[in-house]
Amino acid sequence: MKRRPFLADLVTLCILVEANLAFVPARAATNTVEIAINTAQALPSCLKYKVKGVCSWLKCSAFPPKCSIKTSMRVEHFVPEVVVSTWHEAGAHPWADYGRVLASGMNGVGSAFIGLPIDSAGSHAPGDRTDRNHLFRDADAIGNPLGTLNFVLSGSWPNLTTPSKIPFPNPSELSKFPSTMGAIGSSWSNVPATVANGSLNQIKQLADVPAKIASIGGEIASLPGKIANIQSQFGKVSDLMNKPSNIPGASSLSPTGGLPALSSLVDVGGLGIVDGLFCPPTSLPFGLHYQSLLDAFFWRNVIPAELIYPDSWIPGYNEVGNFPSNTWGSLFPRSGEVTQQLPIKGSAVLAQRVASIISRPAQPHIYSLLTTKGSNFRYFQTGPISPNDPSNSKWQRLYPNASKTCEAFGSNDSASLTSWGDGNSSSEESYAWNLWRKMECCKKAGNIYLGSVVW
Repeated sequence: MKRRPFLADLVTLCILVEANLAFVPARAATNTVEIAINTAQALPSCLKYKVKGVCSWLKCSAFPPKCSIKTSMRVEHFVPEVVVSTWHEAGAHPWADYGRVLASGMNGVGSAFIGLPIDSAGSHAPGDRTDRNHLFRDADAIGNPLGTLNFVLSGSWPNLTTPSKIPFPNPSELSKFPSTMGAIGSSWSNVPATVANGSLNQIKQLADVPAKIASIGGEIASLPGKIANIQSQFGKVSDLMNKPSNIPGASSLSPTGGLPALSSLVDVGGLGIVDGLFCPPTSLPFGLHYQSLLDAFFWRNVIPAELIYPDSWIPGYNEVGNFPSNTWGSLFPRSGEVTQQLPIKGSAVLAQRVASIISRPAQPHIYSLLTTKGSNFRYFQTGPISPNDPSNSKWQRLYPNASKTCEAFGSNDSASLTSWGDGNSSSEESYAWNLWRKMECCKKAGNIYLGSVVW
């Protein structure tokens, strides 16, 4: 049989590939306007607004010398802080018009940072049934564009234009991590001796973790420059707009069509609408608070800093759920690997890990801390986000099949005929979650805080 020339085979292959690509459907995803709409639609369920009391302030001026007592409302409610996404590859990021662009650009930065090509790190591709219970996903946390909630008060649709310069994570919190070693060491004293002794030899091998972190100082120092090189890729995203009037389903949320009625969301107890009605978020709208591609040294366990924590060694010590009757997965180690049969639950566990990182200072990761510093408000409840305290945070599914309600991860479905998340799985295993965080605050009305009357 006469063999066809190699060139002819190559041409045939190219034709077949081109024909197949022509029928590849566009990847499903959500976008900025849909995220804004879905966040607004969840306000009646998720906001949980309460007037808690009154704050007193001493306001003094030098010229003329004068002091007076001022008051402001003390309020409590949930704030849509960040959108946490998980994905198998950058091109499948669920936030198509913003997160996907960031992830695609960061892929090269992350590879240059750790000196290794970044891929799915051994994760199975969607549809691959091999080792189905073991997942690895990348993740990020981006400030929700509706986090300020000012539009609820003003009755106008917010401006969804991306900033000209995007806030990126930096190594400042990582540089503080060595100072926490004493506290971490003390936390081992609460661990049963039988467990601690069994882990002792392995723990000793982690004594050089701070030195390993210090050894990558050059790479960390160069990170801002690497990020600056790709900053030009992220200008104003073309399909963001001031009013989503042309988006299907947005008419019900336009200012004239009626955002959720203010009276149905906010009960001010007859005090009327005053300045300082809502606590500002501790996130930056559109700000990148976490990106696992930038945190590759730690999210991929190249440097196993997470294994210093006792939580990483003790089953049931810190679980998403109620161990041993029901658990979706462990909070620690806070890396991209999770053992979970259902990918949607695995994504939820990873989202909870990201929230844990960005709400705590001095963690062994590269991230931007959710912080109240520089705010014109006094905050009373902004503790670390933890699955063990579901009262201070809850989650809303944004993709796929956006939900209009919020819930805590880790619910017990063991006695149910269906599993949590059934009917809401992503074929590409890309998920986006809205983190709503409880805030309690009052606006600063003077130089010195005197106290509060709480009812």
